[in-house]
Amino acid sequence: MRHIAAGALLLLPLAGHCDAIYLCQDKDGENFWSQAHCYRSSGFVERVVDVPTGLSFEQQVKVASTLSPADECAAMDGRITHLDARARQPLSARTQDRIREERKALRDRQFAMRCQ
Repeated sequence: MRHIAAGALLLLPLAGHCDAIYLCQDKDGENFWSQAHCYRSSGFVERVVDVPTGLSFEQQVKVASTLSPADECAAMDGRITHLDARARQPLSARTQDRIREERKALRDRQFAMRCQ
């Protein structure tokens, strides 16, 4: 399991796209992982983790479960670097807006986690 997580961490900054999976908490206080936002199942977001696309949901959960906060911060830094490089390309306004929104969400998450 550690090998999958370590390999997946190396892919995060290089990945063209990452999937976000959510650690949710239901009304009874039970935690569960979801590919859809927690509000769709009447839950609350405990944590959002970017994981590489192309893995099964079970593998994505394993990767997300083994990420330490420092690993998650490093993965977000890599993703932001990738987004910055994409934003310098001649892209449509819609794509630039999507990149800006994703970058802002990542920076907000880094601030919330107190990443350094």
